Amino acid sequence: WQGPGIRRQRLQGGHGMVRRFRRARKRRFAYRRAKGWKGKFWSGIRNLHNVGQAIGRTRKRRPNKSFTVRSLSYKSTGGNWKGLDRRFRDNFVASFTTRVAIKRNGWYTFFTTSDDGSKLWVNNRQVVNNDGLHGMRTRSGRMYLRRGFANVKVVMFEHGGHAGLVVDWQGPGFRRQRLQ
Repeated sequence: WQGPGIRRQRLQGGHGMVRRFRRARKRRFAYRRAKGWKGKFWSGIRNLHNVGQAIGRTRKRRPNKSFTVRSLSYKSTGGNWKGLDRRFRDNFVASFTTRVAIKRNGWYTFFTTSDDGSKLWVNNRQVVNNDGLHGMRTRSGRMYLRRGFANVKVVMFEHGGHAGLVVDWQGPGFRRQRLQ
C-alpha cells in the first residue's frame, strides 16, 4: 500500500499501519514559520498615488529584486534601503509576505509607519490602510486571531522624496514590537 507521505510498502495489520500514517501526515502538514519576510521590489514605477495603482502596475511584471529580510524596519531615508541600489530611491513598489505564529487567541493590533503609502493584510483581510502620498506616518488596525498561524502581506510604494517602512504589532501578552 501507499498514501500521502507514505512510500509504497507492505501492508501490516494492527496499529503499526495507523501510527505510520499519522506520523507521515504530521510531517506533511507541519506548519513552518517563515524565516523573515520575503521581499519583492519593482523599480521605475512612476506617477503612483496609492497602493491600488502600485499593485495594478506590478501584477504582471517580474520584480527587479527579491530577497528575504528579518524585519520591516526601514527608517525614513533620502537614499536607498539596505540591499537595494539607487534605482530604488524613488518611484518603486515593495511587497512583503510572511507567516507568523499566533500563540494565543485574542485581539492583535498591527501598525505600519510608512513614507509614502502602505497597506497590511492578515489572512487576505485588509487590517491597516496607510495609503496615499505623505511623509512618515503611522496607522493601525485590529483583528481577532485564533491560535495557529497567520499569513501577513504588506505592500508599499514610494513616489518621491524620502522612503521608509516600519511594521509593528502587539497582542495578548506582549507590547508593541517589530513583526518578525
